Amino acid sequence: MIDTELLVEPVLAAASNLLLMSIIKPILLLPPFIIFMRIAGSAIEKDTRRHNLGVTQVNLVMVIGGLGAYLCGLLIPIFWIGWPVSVLILTGFLFGYMKWRNAKLPDAMKFELVGSKLEDAKKARLSRRAEKSVALRFVDPNGGEHAVPLVEDPLHVIHKELEHVLSPAIEANASSVMLFPGKQGTTVTRTVDTMQYKQEVLAPDVASNIIDYLKSLSFLEVEDKRRIQQGAIKMITPTGFMEVDLTVSGSSAGQSARIDIDRSSRIGRPYDKIGLLPVQKEFVDTLNEVESRHGVMLISAPEGQGLSTTSYAFLSRHDAFASVVKSCEKRIDLALQGADQMEWKQGAESGDHATTVRTILRRDPDVLLVDDINEPGTGEIISKSGIDGPLIYASVRGETLTECVAKWVRSTGNLEKAAGALVGITLCRVLRRLCPACRQPYQPDDVQLKKMGMGGVTDGQFYRASGKVQVKNKVVTCDTCAGTGYTGTLGVFEVIPLDAPARILISKNDLKGAYRHVRKTHKMPTLQEAALARVRTGDTSLDEVVRVLAPKQPAAGKPEAKTSDKAKAAN
Repeated sequence: MIDTELLVEPVLAAASNLLLMSIIKPILLLPPFIIFMRIAGSAIEKDTRRHNLGVTQVNLVMVIGGLGAYLCGLLIPIFWIGWPVSVLILTGFLFGYMKWRNAKLPDAMKFELVGSKLEDAKKARLSRRAEKSVALRFVDPNGGEHAVPLVEDPLHVIHKELEHVLSPAIEANASSVMLFPGKQGTTVTRTVDTMQYKQEVLAPDVASNIIDYLKSLSFLEVEDKRRIQQGAIKMITPTGFMEVDLTVSGSSAGQSARIDIDRSSRIGRPYDKIGLLPVQKEFVDTLNEVESRHGVMLISAPEGQGLSTTSYAFLSRHDAFASVVKSCEKRIDLALQGADQMEWKQGAESGDHATTVRTILRRDPDVLLVDDINEPGTGEIISKSGIDGPLIYASVRGETLTECVAKWVRSTGNLEKAAGALVGITLCRVLRRLCPACRQPYQPDDVQLKKMGMGGVTDGQFYRASGKVQVKNKVVTCDTCAGTGYTGTLGVFEVIPLDAPARILISKNDLKGAYRHVRKTHKMPTLQEAALARVRTGDTSLDEVVRVLAPKQPAAGKPEAKTSDKAKAAN
């Protein structure tokens, strides 16, 4: 006999489950339905009203679609099939509206619900990936950060190659990087504390791509491979921002480039910190007095030996708010507060260099800096101001006093006028400063001291470069100077005041007599004496003084250049 209780219990359990699902299904179907109706009642209704697409008809279709999706979800017996079908119907009506309204509107008014966002997210992800793969980024001349080329972009490889060139120079605190073409390829060098070090040799096509990339970053003409072009950008490094000045040119051998790093901050040094000895500073300070603020002061140095730094330091000590301070420069490397600095460019509407200087002088400046006297007629215009005109600092590239005066005389075209306008000459050099972490004290032998004119010197402490330090009984390379033995630079000077008797002697072609007169009368230290004074204070070494001040020997097999008649007249 069949037990009826055993048959009734499963039936009651199934009915109970059916009752439970019938309550849960409507609740679970409500969230997507509510979201759909919210979109239809707000965003879609506003869109149809804005474009006059028939809001009543669209609302009716959306209501029918919503109710239809909800009923399908309820009527399909299996919930895990009914719920997705309901969601798909709702989504289909939304995409259907998008397609329908896009077909009726112009391209500018079409939209996608998520397509553009996905594309933007992809681009952002690729951009972040590119940025993470590099250490250097760049800011263009307008101040906008240049996007790092995507990894798939061929420019990304060029960016990495540029980074490979610049990173060692940044790490070594180099002031500049040079790329110049040769037979074996393009040689890359970096300059650290006035010393040039060979870094690597690049294939010509790689170097050309790097230079073109730099030109595009600087908004220069990439297709122009010959003309000299200059630009400025900023570089974002792991340690912060750096200013980059770019100069590019070309020849039959290929393109060359000079990359100056933080040029302005390196050039700009306070007048009191450039390295003048007290007796030298005392004379230069007199030129700041109104009654003595006249005549021409020549400032001379070889390439890379502090000419710009000294010129700016001398000009900056004049109060630009109490006096009229001006400059005429081919390139403004440092902006001075209050000074009226004019940048002269060849071919500009302002005329030639001499005309520009004449125009500035007609505006009655109290102090004027002219950074180049080699342009035709410039020296003549300056010398005409005479000893009673404004104080003019004239920069001259030269190795020696003789070369400096010879260039000045040649630029004026008249020895008497050239001599009559001078109030002084300043010669400057840059020495490397000994690394304080690894310099070694020692005592030079008497022969070496006598050669340097320091025989019998007993005071002071002598040091020499080492580049090594001892760490836990082990000699290792000094981290401070990277093994060079030097870190940073200092200036040394020879200041030559020129009084009336000295000017007369120069006007009679007797530069040596004028120099002897100045030495006897003013007792100013020579360039070598000023350098040796910094040796005795432990700031630099005897070897460094010899390196910088020793006369440059002509290359083997090459005769010395002949001296011009005007240069001879200045000897």
